[in-house]
Amino acid sequence: MALDGKSTHYDAGGIETLNIIRAKLTPEQYNGYLLGNAIKYTCRLNFKGSPGRDAEKAANYLRWLAEYGAPEVSHSAADDLPPLNDAPRWPDTE
Repeated sequence: MALDGKSTHYDAGGIETLNIIRAKLTPEQYNGYLLGNAIKYTCRLNFKGSPGRDAEKAANYLRWLAEYGAPEVSHSAADDLPPLNDAPRWPDTE
């Protein structure tokens, strides 16, 4: 059965494609895959034909990340980023 009832083509042949991907990736890679897809659908939802469907897809990937993702790690890549007030700024485009 498809994880997303509107995308049943992903379970053709009796196995859900997302389960194949999960089996082949490390937990960290799988988390990145889920998060990357959530970001992709969120970023494109105002620029493609059906923003509601893209919002649904982003929500699905975030839900799967919360449900199936690996346990949280103590170190985040965000810990290595400079504080926002020190971050490079976009030039004014006025």
